[in-house]
Amino acid sequence: MMRCALLLLAGCLAAVPAQAAEPELKARILVEDAPNATKQFVAYVTAQQPFEGRYELTGEKKGVAGNARVKQAGAVKAAPHQAVRLSHVAFGSIAADDHYSVRLKIFRGTELVGEDQISK
Repeated sequence: MMRCALLLLAGCLAAVPAQAAEPELKARILVEDAPNATKQFVAYVTAQQPFEGRYELTGEKKGVAGNARVKQAGAVKAAPHQAVRLSHVAFGSIAADDHYSVRLKIFRGTELVGEDQISK
């Protein structure tokens, strides 16, 4: 009887999913309205612990409204649980048929620790 109860308890515990750990760092690109009805892609980072590193923000647009390519990089210093605005990319006019891609990468030394991308 005791053995049966222990096996039942072990089976129940195995069925409980492990809670996913909160990521140490979140990299986000948000699309915000800018003057003259254009869009800008704004890079943010939020860390669970104090963080120092660097970021790379790249963007590329191709289409009837023209072509553009931009790359930015800089240092990141984030306090715990505070969203830090890093930089932004704006392409000017974006036509309905234009294609674009904006990518954010966050590094600690040479290790990639967070990234986000928006594409159309």
